Amino acid sequence: MSSARAKTPFDRADGRVLRGKRNRAAIVEAIYQLILEDTGQPTARQVAERAGVQPRTVFRHFQDMASLNAEVSQRVGSEVRPRLLEAAYQGTLVERIAIMARLRSEVFERFAPFQRVSNRMRGRFEFVQLEHEASVVELRENLRTAFPELRRLPQALGAAVELLFSFEAWDRLRTDQGLSPTQARRAIDRAARALFESAGATG
Repeated sequence: MSSARAKTPFDRADGRVLRGKRNRAAIVEAIYQLILEDTGQPTARQVAERAGVQPRTVFRHFQDMASLNAEVSQRVGSEVRPRLLEAAYQGTLVERIAIMARLRSEVFERFAPFQRVSNRMRGRFEFVQLEHEASVVELRENLRTAFPELRRLPQALGAAVELLFSFEAWDRLRTDQGLSPTQARRAIDRAARALFESAGATG
């Protein structure tokens, strides 16, 4: 006599819930990896194919592609923010500039595909624009904490320092200027030092 227990409606319901969770996680992971491959903004069909589900399954879990992108954005933000908001609070100004250039360069290089997609979406989705504005403020405050010397710089020079440590500057150096990651990091480091030195802030 078989000891196997027949599945009850509760078992079947639990199975559907677990399968749904797995599918949702697979969909989020799929779009994450597709963006990371820097192929542009993935379509629902591409996401479904990578996740191993039907396109309709994507929209069973997410109202639209905007809501899917919002979830991925939250995931990337949780990964990026702690690393991006690190700062060197000790050492000479020159040492802190070098550390900041390294920290931001590493993060920008790793997550550049996500930022490029986000930049293209800012005009279409309000949540992306709001996230961008909040990020600008966070990164600015991070620089001011790491470099109290910024208070000694004229406003225009302070703005230039902020620009140097932005993703936009990094992406321009890497793509349009064709610099390697090491060359781009060194360019930011040297340019930032020159700006501080021009205002006599390194002495």
